[in-house]
Amino acid sequence: MAKIRTTILVSFSIVIAMMLSLSLVLSVVHSNIENQYKQITDTMILEYDITETFSEFITSYTLLLRDIENTEYGSSYEDSKSRLSVIYSKLDSAIFFEESWLVYTNLKSMSESIMEECDIGLEKTRNNDFSGGTGIYDRALRGEEYVKDKTAELLLSELKYSKELQAKLDFIRSMSLAISLVLILLITVGCVVFAVSLSNKISGPLIRLSGIAEKIAKGNLKISVDQDLLKKDDETGSLSNSFNEMVKRLAREISSQKEINSSLTKVRRQVELKNKVLEDREKKLVTINSKLEVANQKLKELDKAKDEFISIAAHELKTPLTSIKGFAQLLNTQNVMKDKKKQSHYLGLVNENTDRLYNLILDLVDSSRLSLGKLSIDIKEVNTEDIFRNIKENMSQVIKESGIKPVFSIEKDVPKVKADPERLLQVIRNLIVNATHFTKIGGTITFDVRKKGDFVQFSIKDTGEGIPKEKQHQIFSRFYQADASLTRKVKGSGLGLSICKGLVELMKGKIWFESVEGKGTTFFFTVPVAGKK
Repeated sequence: MAKIRTTILVSFSIVIAMMLSLSLVLSVVHSNIENQYKQITDTMILEYDITETFSEFITSYTLLLRDIENTEYGSSYEDSKSRLSVIYSKLDSAIFFEESWLVYTNLKSMSESIMEECDIGLEKTRNNDFSGGTGIYDRALRGEEYVKDKTAELLLSELKYSKELQAKLDFIRSMSLAISLVLILLITVGCVVFAVSLSNKISGPLIRLSGIAEKIAKGNLKISVDQDLLKKDDETGSLSNSFNEMVKRLAREISSQKEINSSLTKVRRQVELKNKVLEDREKKLVTINSKLEVANQKLKELDKAKDEFISIAAHELKTPLTSIKGFAQLLNTQNVMKDKKKQSHYLGLVNENTDRLYNLILDLVDSSRLSLGKLSIDIKEVNTEDIFRNIKENMSQVIKESGIKPVFSIEKDVPKVKADPERLLQVIRNLIVNATHFTKIGGTITFDVRKKGDFVQFSIKDTGEGIPKEKQHQIFSRFYQADASLTRKVKGSGLGLSICKGLVELMKGKIWFESVEGKGTTFFFTVPVAGKK
């Protein structure tokens, strides 16, 4: 096949080289003529401009004769002269057709002579000699007709040459098309002849080999390739010898395969028994993998929440620290050190940010201890009414400062509870502050206390925006926030609700909530009545 492949490649390479060479020659000639045609077109535009510009020149000259002091008309006259000079300069290098060049030389000489005479006539007119101006004006008018005639003659000459170029372009296009068609025809005929010759040389032996292959496929492995094919000194002979050797080897392989199949049958039975055992184990592994996937998903969610928490916590820590540092630097300036009022104001802001930082750190510590099971609480009998009064006195102002109406209610004769008083107050304050964050100005926050069986139930109800349904199942998660972005509207560590849940459960109570998106949320939690086990 190497010889045949080489013949094909050489033949096609020669044909392609001939086509490319001819195309290149025709492209160069075509491009050259097109450039000439474009140059002739540009020249004709310039020649047409001569007539227009010369008419402007004569008009400007007439107006100058009428009013020699008019500077505006003088400017127009000079512009026309300048434009004619530019056109002549361009035409000097643009006209290359001999007949056009002769016409252009006479035209240029005549118009330049008229312009010189007009300059002399204007100069005489400025010197109050009006005799020369009128004669030159008549000469200029006759010259204008001459310029028009010569310009028309020049345009016709260029147009004639342009038509000749166009004829050459049409001839080149026709020749290109004719040569292309002839080449295509020759290549087609050559390919057909070559294909027929190649087919007779290659396909004949291949057809015979194909017939032998069909017999082998039907199970006849005793057949062999004809000797005339084996003796050929080319690729066909090599293929025939390889085919013959393949048939012999195939017969040996089939015989060997039968023996192997017998052994495989015994092995297969053993494998089937082991497969049953493996299937049972696989079912168990699938169950374990399913559980692992669920656990892994939960770990990923927890890891993501932790990353969000770390990012937010870092941001929350940075904010008060930045404020403290800034106000501390202000307190160290001379202006503030001399002004007690400013000192007091900045110290108050430093103290406020210090409290914020302190509370954030306490939340982090409480959250860590809760997760490790190392948070200890002091359970004792607590007067529920004292807790209610404390919340009402301390949180009323906090709620009002947020522009929200506070409502406090307690059931009569509410029993004492068994709880840590400080932690109980912490839970209630956290829930009330959380409610202020999500309630608009003019809304209402209601704090209610009442007995429910063996427990006292505390509830904090707001008229805020509510919690979306898709986020409600994660609201008590340790690292979860409904809005985890650093640009969220509500600032905080996001630990408040998880801490509340942990503290309530340490006090043997239960915490839950009810929320309707757009209408508000109510958080409930219970604490055991004192005296109950």
